[in-house]
Amino acid sequence: MKKKQAKIKVIKTTQKGFPKDMTNAAAAATAAAAKEAKTHDSRIPAAGTVIIKKYKGEELKVKVIDGGFEYKGKTFKSISAVAVHIVGGPISGYVFFKLGEKK
Repeated sequence: MKKKQAKIKVIKTTQKGFPKDMTNAAAAATAAAAKEAKTHDSRIPAAGTVIIKKYKGEELKVKVIDGGFEYKGKTFKSISAVAVHIVGGPISGYVFFKLGEKK
């Protein structure tokens, strides 16, 4: 009869004693959060905010959503894309909507 050997799972750890895969996941999450913080433009209001502007006698309403903007049921990736759509030519969305200076 053969003796069964106990199976022992070896988990590689870092110098601080945490499993490497956990440490790598934490590092990736931290890097993603840092990238998000760097890519968020401080001139853009928080998601859920409605930007209102009068243009050619019409009141324009643009809703800030996660990852973009919504205007008249259409989704745009940038505020400038919304402005170009409205005016029909190249224009800065920050200038058009008077969103102020970058902080």
